[in-house]
Amino acid sequence: MRENEKDNHVPSRYLIDKTFAARQRNALFILLRDFNTSSHSSCNNTQSNYRNLFPLLKLKRPTILDMSIPGLALPGLTFSSNPSSTPSAAAQNATTSFEVPTDQPPRFIDLKPRTEYRFETSFSQAPLGITLLTSKTEGVPESATAELFGTELVPNVEYKLQGVKAAVYTWYGCQLRVQGETDSEYVAEETEMTIWSNLHGYLEGKRSPGVAGPKVLVVGPQNSGKTSLIETLVAYSLRSDRNPLVVNLDPAQGMLAPPGSFSAATFGAGRMIDVEDAGVWGPGGSMVDGPSKAVGGTALTYHFGEKDVLGQVQSRRFMGLVERLGLAIKGRMARDPDAEAGGLFVDTSAALAGSKGDDAIARIVDDFEINMIIILGSERLSTSLSQRYPQHDSSKSVKILKLPKPGGCAERDSAYMQALRASQVRSYFYNPKNSAMLSPFTQILDFSIVQIYKNATSGADESAWNPGDEDEEDTTSGKTLEKVTPSVSLQHSILAIAHATAVSSEDDVSISAVLGYVYVTEVDETRKKIRLLAPGTLGNLFGGDKGKVFLCGSWPEDVLELAR
Repeated sequence: MRENEKDNHVPSRYLIDKTFAARQRNALFILLRDFNTSSHSSCNNTQSNYRNLFPLLKLKRPTILDMSIPGLALPGLTFSSNPSSTPSAAAQNATTSFEVPTDQPPRFIDLKPRTEYRFETSFSQAPLGITLLTSKTEGVPESATAELFGTELVPNVEYKLQGVKAAVYTWYGCQLRVQGETDSEYVAEETEMTIWSNLHGYLEGKRSPGVAGPKVLVVGPQNSGKTSLIETLVAYSLRSDRNPLVVNLDPAQGMLAPPGSFSAATFGAGRMIDVEDAGVWGPGGSMVDGPSKAVGGTALTYHFGEKDVLGQVQSRRFMGLVERLGLAIKGRMARDPDAEAGGLFVDTSAALAGSKGDDAIARIVDDFEINMIIILGSERLSTSLSQRYPQHDSSKSVKILKLPKPGGCAERDSAYMQALRASQVRSYFYNPKNSAMLSPFTQILDFSIVQIYKNATSGADESAWNPGDEDEEDTTSGKTLEKVTPSVSLQHSILAIAHATAVSSEDDVSISAVLGYVYVTEVDETRKKIRLLAPGTLGNLFGGDKGKVFLCGSWPEDVLELAR
């Protein structure tokens, strides 16, 4: 371990020996074959197959004692040492509930090996504090580790989490100090982490210098754990010294941008996942950064501005933006060997899990050159995609892997999701963690230099339109945007600043990237002025009298009283 890593408690990265890597790839090949030939097996059988397929394998690393864990070990991950006791091989669905005292003193939770502390907090509550303690519990090593969706907790550092539905997992047991109120909390002994770690091992075996890494598409219904799985796999990839690309195609939640957007970013040395961000990006929604990161730290973003990706007009624009992002990803991988080797993870909207989403999924597979589709909690989707991409056909290079819905997936009602989106928008403009970096300013623009486009509307019955129907009449002749005059209806909404000029065509504006976002605080129709709130680093975009091009939509909802 390097000295600077030791002092700062930064997890070191270790290499795995070639013999273990070969055994790992072979074992995962058997696992994938088993899944492809028994796609209709129950979730319990699936988890049982995972446990029975793999013997105890040892992960070697320098200066640390050898250790063994059930299933495949994680290449490059930093587990501390051998536990003094081995947990039962047949974990049951047992849970332990906690009675939270009304005066909220700190409480201490001892986690056994391969268990997790699940909790839910609301935005109306004070942040929940969680600290990984240097354990004094009998049978638990002092250097025990814990992780939140793959991102390790630093010992003796309190993490503040608010409006989060998440879980802290430990491989070898640990003790947590918890301070604050929760809506729900319990310890679960039946988790999906062994399955997900085995999946990481398989993907890691596909990575090598000079070879394109795995390109993974994750699909499934709402609240099935899609984003949580991707965040965990990305965190494990980072701990294995990889730089994966991540694409978010779910307008219901943003990634490094407000909701209503599609974005792509490389995660690596310049963008590590913070634990407090991880809790939000995982089950609650997505990590949102303002535009004031260092050069290379912002995401490539396109504004969609609608909740539904499969309506008649929305689907056409959705496919256009997917194509643009696919081209951008190919260009980035061609220029960046590390990103190419790290691979790609694509998160998707729950709408694609419905009967109308199969053709849209096929387009995504083509545009991003996907070679693995992971299906969470949907038998219908598994059957449909297996027929489209037969696993016995060598010409079809797309593997289908069906995984059970994680038992810890919490239901997120509409009120919670609306509060989450409002929180993400506020975070973009103010960044509560570092308000000095994001001090928004107010800018007043004249109507004459403002061009605002919104998504085109159609009188057709969008619910009856299925993407891919060639004989369906196109009632809008391909038009996806229309220009609007600023009005009071825009107040309290967010606008995307398009990377376009006043002379750009509507088609060019439709597929233009986003430079940043502004918030409409006031529209004066009499004086023909519009007042905007913008993050401080966007100030140079408002100089001069050149026309400004903005995009608006019906999503996300208006956020009241954002301006302070």
